[in-house]
Amino acid sequence: MLERFAAPVVSLTLFSAFAASCRHSIPEDRAPDVFASDLCNEKFNCDCDAYGYANEEQCNTAVQAEFLALQLQAEMMGLTYDGRCADRWLDFYVRNGCDTTFNDQALIGDFCDLLGCPMYHGTSSAGAPCGNVDFLTSDCDRGLQCDGGVCAELFCGIRSGDACADADGVFGICNSGLACDALQTMTCISPPRVGDPCPGYICEDGATCDIDPMTGAAVCVALPGLGGDCSMTFLCAEGDCDAGVCVPSEPILCGSI
Repeated sequence: MLERFAAPVVSLTLFSAFAASCRHSIPEDRAPDVFASDLCNEKFNCDCDAYGYANEEQCNTAVQAEFLALQLQAEMMGLTYDGRCADRWLDFYVRNGCDTTFNDQALIGDFCDLLGCPMYHGTSSAGAPCGNVDFLTSDCDRGLQCDGGVCAELFCGIRSGDACADADGVFGICNSGLACDALQTMTCISPPRVGDPCPGYICEDGATCDIDPMTGAAVCVALPGLGGDCSMTFLCAEGDCDAGVCVPSEPILCGSI
């Protein structure tokens, strides 16, 4: 799923999966069983075209083995486990696990809040070199992210009016409800609404900037909902564009393991 955020290695995505209940902290020695149980239970509760396993027990065995391999890797790197962060990632995914109509922008606020809270973290300070850029394991200290091989402050949850882009492009994620005006002000702004001009070619969630080929006028128009007509240049407000029609997305968990 996290590939929707330009995301992590698939094997690690598996384990940032879905909690069946809300916990405050997950003990490290129980994490393989807890993650496997919750992940596989959620997968078999989703409406998947194919599940990839004969049954839930087979899924549990495979996920436990991969989680144990992840723990061994973290131990070899000298990383520290954080059960509260593990719980927060699980809670994040359980709220979106079998959803078929989500749009990525709706998840960004919660996702930003978690980037500085990996399940396994190191002690490297800002400016120190780093080599692990996955969302769940990082050799940077908590509250930092590995950006271009260097531990850096999180460029996430940027406030209105603050910089989010430079000459090299967008470097951060704006707070929920804002958008990065990368072509004009290079700051986070409240995006134009449906019917408003969009000189920076950005619009509110559920809309896109439509350019009149004759006049060049750019105006925000609503994207189609489920069942509406769509194309590669005119996507859907929710779900996916399949053969020119907006359809529900396959639950993320279905394709994750």
